[in-house]
Amino acid sequence: MIQDVCKNSEPTIIVGSQSEEQAVLVSLDDFQAMEETAYLLSSPANRAHLDKSLKEVKEVKFVEFSIEDL
Repeated sequence: MIQDVCKNSEPTIIVGSQSEEQAVLVSLDDFQAMEETAYLLSSPANRAHLDKSLKEVKEVKFVEFSIEDL
């Protein structure tokens, strides 16, 4: 089960002996990504900056540099 969760990035719902007892098994990589996303979006200023950056990418308002350009 753990190998499938890690390989496919598919969370698995685990149901305990009582139907209301449930948990979710996710890979460590996916869990860390969720934690990082929650952290980045927890600050209103950081969230606004990320939203602005995504909008600029969608509107192709960015400049591409190569390593040599730097």
